[in-house]
Amino acid sequence: MSSSSSPGPEDRDRIIDEICAGFISPTPANHSYYRLIIETVWPPGTGLPGPVTTRQELRDAINNMRHKLGKPPYNDPFRRLRELQGEEGVLGIGKVGASYRMDHAEVSEKRFPRRAFSRQEVEELTARTGGRCAVCRTEPSPGNPLTPDHRKPRVRGGGDGLENMQTLCVRCNIHKSVACRGCQEDCFQCPWFDAVSNPVVTVRGDLLAALAAMAAEEGRTAQQLAEEIIERSLHERQIGRA
Repeated sequence: MSSSSSPGPEDRDRIIDEICAGFISPTPANHSYYRLIIETVWPPGTGLPGPVTTRQELRDAINNMRHKLGKPPYNDPFRRLRELQGEEGVLGIGKVGASYRMDHAEVSEKRFPRRAFSRQEVEELTARTGGRCAVCRTEPSPGNPLTPDHRKPRVRGGGDGLENMQTLCVRCNIHKSVACRGCQEDCFQCPWFDAVSNPVVTVRGDLLAALAAMAAEEGRTAQQLAEEIIERSLHERQIGRA
């Protein structure tokens, strides 16, 4: 569907209804989340491009809906946004810095919706890594359960077969989603694709912040400083073992 190039406030409700009528997700609850996201980034009384919506405003809108339904907050509320942009093809919602804005109402070709995995399939995936996250190797907990993950993302052509699946904890799944976003490198060479033979290294948020601050003081990037620190530490350890 393609709407007018610059829809005004008077077009909002009609266009949102048209977009929502075409959702292909088989889950009615997801339809509600998708509509909420669109209505949040395109509030009443505004045209397109719409106003900037912060991540916190979007997070609050999604989790307020879950609260009304008697459900706990999402660990990753932006998963629904990624589905809306991916499977549902609503590409007009773009990032502005760390915030979001709906720039247009065009809907691109949709992808097949994610399929649900049976309990037996999830158990088979989990057994491959001994009941732990394939990346960080932690055991699941109520606040950080294991979730099925596409080793090669669907947006890059990865399929739903078990050979392309692994189980990641929610935290690692979020890190992987961020790392894969917009990436054009060879998936088969990526640690996130096969963390068993090519381990992924994640760093605590407070250490990353300290690294970024130190790098800024020295006029370098955090990547450059991190590589220097790692290389120096490995060299010192090798000397110590000699």
